[in-house]
Order: sequence, then C-alpha cells, then structure tokens
Amino acid sequence: MAASNATASAEAPLVAMLVPAAAFAAVTCVWALATRRAVLSSLGHVPGPPYSFILGTRASWRELRDEQHELLRRVHTVYGHVAKLVLPFGAGVLVLCSRRAAAEPQLLADHRAFARRAPGVDLPLSLGARALDARWRACRAALVLALSPAALCAHYPAFSAHAAHLRRRLARAIAPPAAGGGAARDDPGRAREQRGACNAEAEVEVSAPIKAVVLVSLAQLTLGASAVERTELAELARAVDGVVLGASRSRWLPAAIVRLLDGLPASARPRYRLDAARGLDALARLTGEAYDAALERDGAIGARERGGLGRGGSGGGGLAKGGLAGAGSDADGVPREAVAAMDSAARAQADVREPRAVIDELARARVPRDTAGQIAAEALSHGHAAIAHALCSALHLLASHPHEQKAVCAELREVCGGALRQPTLDELRGLRLLRGTWLEALRLCPPIAATCRVAARDAHVDGVHLPRGTRVLYSIASAARDERVFGPDVERFRPERHLDDATPLLGSDGGSWLPFGAGVRRCAGIRLAEQLGLSLLAAVIVGFELVPPDRADELPAAGTANGALCPASAQHVRLRAR
Repeated sequence: MAASNATASAEAPLVAMLVPAAAFAAVTCVWALATRRAVLSSLGHVPGPPYSFILGTRASWRELRDEQHELLRRVHTVYGHVAKLVLPFGAGVLVLCSRRAAAEPQLLADHRAFARRAPGVDLPLSLGARALDARWRACRAALVLALSPAALCAHYPAFSAHAAHLRRRLARAIAPPAAGGGAARDDPGRAREQRGACNAEAEVEVSAPIKAVVLVSLAQLTLGASAVERTELAELARAVDGVVLGASRSRWLPAAIVRLLDGLPASARPRYRLDAARGLDALARLTGEAYDAALERDGAIGARERGGLGRGGSGGGGLAKGGLAGAGSDADGVPREAVAAMDSAARAQADVREPRAVIDELARARVPRDTAGQIAAEALSHGHAAIAHALCSALHLLASHPHEQKAVCAELREVCGGALRQPTLDELRGLRLLRGTWLEALRLCPPIAATCRVAARDAHVDGVHLPRGTRVLYSIASAARDERVFGPDVERFRPERHLDDATPLLGSDGGSWLPFGAGVRRCAGIRLAEQLGLSLLAAVIVGFELVPPDRADELPAAGTANGALCPASAQHVRLRAR
C-alpha cells in the first residue's frame, strides 16, 4: 500500500508535465493542419501534379531532393510555366516558374513583393537571408570592395599557384611515384622517364582534388592566408561538407521541424543535422578568430565596439556608414539602380595594392561579428561547392566533346604566344572560348537548380495570383534550356553560343542564364567564381588531354542531394598527360 502510494506520488509530477505538453502538441497540430488547408485552398487555381493532403506529392518530393533538374523540367512540360508542388507536412507548397520574360519583372526584380529567404535555420544572418536595410547595404558594399576587379587582380597569383597544385595532384593520380622514388623527385629528367614508363593515361576521380583546391583558395580569400595556415584543412573540409549536406537535407523542411530535430539529444538526432551543427560550430570558431584578428589589424575600433555597427572610419567602414551604403531609410530595400550605383562607387574606391581577405573588409565596415562570420561561412561552404560542381561539369563536357576541347586548347596556345602554359590574368581575359566553356557548363549543369523567393505581399507572376507567404521557385535549370533564348539545340554543348555579345546572359540584363541569380540580390561573387574557375580549368587543359569516356556517362546533375550544389557521387574523367 505504502509502495503504491509512493509510486503514485512519484508519477504525479511527470503527469503534470506531460499533460500540458500533450495539449500544446495537439493545439499545434490542429493549427498546422488548418494552416495547410488554407494554403492549399488559396493555391487551388495553380496547376500541378496530384497530391494527398498530408503527404503531398510523395514521388515528386523524393525527386526534388535528389534530381531537381529533371523533375522541374517534367513539371513545366506537363503543367505549364507556373505550376505547384505540394511538400509533405507543414504549409509546404512550392510554386515553380520557368518563363523568364514573365517572371523577371516581378519575381527577380521586385524586391518588395518577393523577399529572398534562406531555407532552413542554419545561416539566418547570412546576406541572402537579410532584409534590404542599411546593414545589408553595409555588407554588400564590403563584399563589393573585397571582390572588386582590382582586389581579384591582387589574388590572381595565389589562384595560379593553386592551379599548379591541382595539376600536380592530378599528375600524381595518373602516374603515382614508384617505391624508392626520392631520387626521381630530385631529378626532373628521371621523373619524366618514370612517368613515361608508367601509365600516361588513367581514369581519375577529379571531384575530391578539385574541391580541396577550391576550398583552400576560397579560405585564403575569405579569411586570409594567416588564418588558413593555422587551420587543419581536413577539419575545415569536414565542417563545410556538414553544412552543405545539412542545408540540402533540411532544404524544404519547415523551420520548426528543423529546430525540433536540433533540440533532440545527440544520440537521437539525425546524422546530417549532427554534422551540420558540428560544422557550423567549427566555422563559427574559425571565422570568429579571423574576424578578431582582422579587427586587430585594422586598429580602428576598440574591444567595446566589437560585434556592433560602428561609426564609420576609413576604407570599407566609411562607405558602410556614409554615402550610398547607408543612404535612404527604406527598410524594405533599395531599387536596383541604387545597388548598381553603390557597387560602382565601391569598385571605384577599391585601390588594392595587396590582397585583402573578405573578413578584413567586413571588419572595416563594422559588420557585426556574427553576421560577418555567417557571410564567410556561406562563402566557404556553398561557394566552394558551386565552383567545384561547375568545374567538374566543364571537364566532363570537354572530355565528351573532343572537337570543342581541341578548339579550347588551340585558343589557349594562341593567346599564350604559341606555348601551352598557365595564362596570365591579361591572357585569361582574352580566352573567350574558355569562358564560353565555363558559361555553357553552368547553363547545362547549374549548381543550383532553382532559386527560392517568398511573396511578401499578394503578387502576380505570369498572370497567376499568388497570395502573401507563397514560396516561389524560379527554375534556373529549365530557363537555361529555353529554346526561344538559346535556340533549338539547347541540349547540345556549344561554348561558341556565348561568344555573341548581343546575346544577353546575366539575369539583370534580361537573359536566361541565372546560376548566380538576378536583381539586387545577385551573387556578389560571380567574378570570383569565374576567375578562379577559369584559372583551374586552364591548368587542367595545359597539363592533360581529356580522353572521351568509353561509355556515355551522364552529366553531373543540377541540384543533387548533397546541398543542391555539388555532385553527390565521385566524378571520374580519363586524363592523358601531355
């Protein structure tokens, strides 16, 4: 009797806690179901695949995570330029748009009607997730300074060194050194003999060395060479891979579900969320240390001002507070013309003698420590994955098209004075066919299959009414295969299609080539990606002939499972040493 009374008294507090929790969960579920019904009703006029109320379009959901490109093309082919896709649970309805002419004026240019919102909760302070306010303009101005043409000129020697390192890594993969090869390393002639004796041709897994070299390049540009020297590169690679994978797997989950998963004990948490949390912690520590070091180098503010928006100062700080970066009081954002003027003013001020890291410019602009860290983390994780994806795609395409590869090689030899060597920066700018290859690879295999915007108010896209709160995806991959823009041979790899200057490419110019977005939120790193990608692509062409594959391998998919950014599986290309 006493024992039963003791048990009942011990269970009473537990019951007292569980009853309110169960009631809260029930109310939350009822609210979520009512919200879902309201959202589905408001979008009932938008065509799309059949779906169930709870699970949505299950088959499409799986394909959206794994093969976004093919799914989006199929949906648009069947249901038109504006269609909807219902995700399981929550209020998850995606409205997909593929027609550039109708979508651009509203979806990509109207920053008040469509506010870009980063999916998930991992990087809430990054530039893509911020409102277009004064602090966003300060961040944008700092990035434009750090990634201006003058700044990238100062970084090009480092890019060339990394390109040479990539070429050496691939050469070792083709002809690994024999046992006792120390003498060969000291004697270049003997090394050439050993390479000739070994297989001069081999199938090489290229994605791993490319990702490693791109990550080091971006880490030096973002955080500075001194920070990279103090960093264990394997740890950095694990961190960025965890962040990219976590963002991919959580991409279409409601933020509340992601927070719930992150609140579980480590033993019960999904592995991808655990890796994402560890990666974010590692990147926060690394970027925080680099930011503190940048403040010490700048010497313009005291320790009490760290983490806050400062009062101006020299360089990036002055631009952030005064002039265009801080002009205006419109909290909803700034028009495209104002951002273009701001970018031009920032580039005009960029008198760069020595390479400066992105974190240095963010610190000089008095960008808060957490915000600067998340901007740097986003550049490292998503930036390195996007560039690596584009480079792997370009190599795959050149290997599969020997005629185009020979034309690119001939242009490289001609521009470099008859020698097949790594080009200087001035020579790189004259390699139009090489640049066309880069643009064509991004067109056929965009690193991101679609860009997401959220309707901040009721709007119309291509004549279809979209209520406030609708998540709208502009299909980058589908637009890149628009026959009205690129001709009837949209599926063909043809770099020379980008040599015609009359053909608009960039989104802000009215074209359908949108791997880096469009409008006021267009990626500030577009020049960086092109310059680094072209230097690495030239290095591979200089060192190797890309041999056509024995079988017709599929292209790397656009928007694959590990972050909608980089190929989920290893990418193999057959290389022959020149």
